[in-house]
Amino acid sequence: MPTLAQVSHHRSRWALQGILTLLLFSPALVMCAQTAPGGPDPVMVAVNKARNEGRLLDAETILRNAIQSEQSKPNSPRLGNYLHLLASTVQMNGPSSELPSLWRQALEADRHALGPTDLRVANDLAAVAGSSFDAGDYAEIDRLMNEALEIVQLHASHLNTNRDIDDAGAAFAALGKLYAREHRLADAESMMLQMKKACDLAPPHPGVMLMCDMAPNLLADFYRSQGRAAEAAQQAISPPDFLPPEFSNLNKTAAQYEKDGLYVQAESAYRRAIAWLEVPANRKLSTGIVLGDNFVVGEYNLLGGALEKQGLKDEAEATYLQAISLQENLANAQNPPSAYGFNFEPLINLYRTQGRLHDIEPVINQALEIQLSILGDRSPRVAQTWIRLARVYQEEGKTDASRYAAAQQLFERALAVQQANMGPHNRQLIQTLIPYADLLRHMHRDSDAAAIDARVAAIRKLAEPQPQN
Repeated sequence: MPTLAQVSHHRSRWALQGILTLLLFSPALVMCAQTAPGGPDPVMVAVNKARNEGRLLDAETILRNAIQSEQSKPNSPRLGNYLHLLASTVQMNGPSSELPSLWRQALEADRHALGPTDLRVANDLAAVAGSSFDAGDYAEIDRLMNEALEIVQLHASHLNTNRDIDDAGAAFAALGKLYAREHRLADAESMMLQMKKACDLAPPHPGVMLMCDMAPNLLADFYRSQGRAAEAAQQAISPPDFLPPEFSNLNKTAAQYEKDGLYVQAESAYRRAIAWLEVPANRKLSTGIVLGDNFVVGEYNLLGGALEKQGLKDEAEATYLQAISLQENLANAQNPPSAYGFNFEPLINLYRTQGRLHDIEPVINQALEIQLSILGDRSPRVAQTWIRLARVYQEEGKTDASRYAAAQQLFERALAVQQANMGPHNRQLIQTLIPYADLLRHMHRDSDAAAIDARVAAIRKLAEPQPQN
């Protein structure tokens, strides 16, 4: 078995850090931070709002200011929350040498506030170990992992709450990833199995997503990475179901009907699901969470799909337009998230098959007008809608080259907004830069397209691990 020092220090760096961030920021932890006795933490509310809107640099600024303020308070339980969220936000913005320091600060803050054997401290230790691989201090990495394992094993026999179960499962999963990175595959499998065992203790929790809901998928991913396809297939790989069984079963039944080609029956099931959602009392879950109108929008789009598969194109179009109209009616300045996004894709796809892409333009422009009035022209959500419209113009340009100029203008406007909110090197920019380069090539601006390609390559290179001397 190779020693840790013999293992390439950079293998799967970002994959590992990504899973650690995901595990450490399970909703159980975030909800705990937001539902303190004094009510929701305004810092967390503001940060989550900024992150949801794509304003990552704003989120960083809010957190750094809050951390500076909180550091003057001994044993502040919020300091660890803020440092955790800052580390994950910095990571979302791209590679940063600051990450190891942020994770260590979070570790120390949680130790002071929660005690040295809290399960969250075990997760912190795993995060510090993961971020320390690049420094090449392998003895320190082993020490951190052993300390984390001791803590989580201390709690393993008495996991009584969803939070403890989820924290333990997250710690086992993080350690499993770390052991796999060391090529200690037997130890990695042991951790992943203990993760599954801990997570199996979680009682039903409709309306709340926990890290543990991903446990079967994580274990299956581990088996697949080892070429153990049969064992991976034995895991129950399915999206976690947090919805009331009446509503969930209608959707499952409809999906099965569609799979079997029974589109009339699927249509009927989707209509029953919509009728179920139209009863306000049905939407309130046992956790107190209320299913939003976005679920109704989703059902209309699913219903439109079933109608389209029956060849009922006019009825499908009317249903898709009804879904968009519902989103427009819900959007208002008192509830900015209601204007975050509009789902045009089903209607775009229908119009594409009919050669009617130009008919989508007034629909998207109407949504843009609403978004601009509520969110303003610096919102990343508006930028996303500009990109959707640009892609429509780009596709129309295949038969009318004059549309390319309109697409270019929208891409450039959207990129300016995205860069202002995420910085110039964020990996998410690649999703905009690639189609923009493709547009420039269609406009025969090959040198400009090449410059964009070079920028994409540079952003990707920044995301790659750098060799150590």
